[in-house]
Amino acid sequence: MRKLLILSTFFLFSVFTYSQKSEKSNKTDSDIQEVYADGSIRQEGNYKNNKPDGRWVFYNQDGSISMIGFYNKGVKNGTFIFKNEKSIKEVLYIDNELIEVKLWNEYRIVSNLK
Repeated sequence: MRKLLILSTFFLFSVFTYSQKSEKSNKTDSDIQEVYADGSIRQEGNYKNNKPDGRWVFYNQDGSISMIGFYNKGVKNGTFIFKNEKSIKEVLYIDNELIEVKLWNEYRIVSNLK
């Protein structure tokens, strides 16, 4: 009985590990959605040719948005917005190059780095 339990556990672990690997390696042209343990969405976006492409959104566990950004064939392009309880940060990228950072606090710019 003990051997059967050990073999069953090993089999289930192997199947679970294999399914995780095959899911992660198949990012060619697919929508991705990762979730927290409680089932709430952690992040969502799209892969094209194994690279992030288009809009990506990251969420806090309570469902509020923590980051929105845009990729073009794996390259950061456009404004990425990072948000927490105290501030919002706008980060501008052009072809993966950091161009500008604006830090907003209570609806006014408190820092503007170029």
